[in-house]
Amino acid sequence: MIEPEVGDIIRCESSNGLPPIEIWVGKIESLRDLGVGGVSADSKLVHLQMVAIGDGEFPVVGHSPFALSALSKCNGSKIGTRERPNDNFEDGYNAWLEAFQNGKAGYFTLNPAEAYWGILGVVDENGVGKQ
Repeated sequence: MIEPEVGDIIRCESSNGLPPIEIWVGKIESLRDLGVGGVSADSKLVHLQMVAIGDGEFPVVGHSPFALSALSKCNGSKIGTRERPNDNFEDGYNAWLEAFQNGKAGYFTLNPAEAYWGILGVVDENGVGKQ
């Protein structure tokens, strides 16, 4: 499994035949630090910014929270580092954090590439391409 650090750029492969994505790691934090009970001390979230890799222009998903274990599902590799996000990552993180603390938001546990294409509406919740 990839052990990411803040600033890492990781290529994440899609399992549904769609282009891979590039994820930028903006923040890593413990679920315990967020007040989640009943989790191990090493249960962590990674906060990612995502964009597809390929020909053409693809939208950037500014902030998405994932269980650290989700990175193992993307058969990824570290391809570089960057200090800052491409888009407004912090506003997305802050909005998510407020909603999470109020029980109105969660985090992804699936492959980040599948989540990216699902957010864009290209695949359904099962990773199947929409017509």
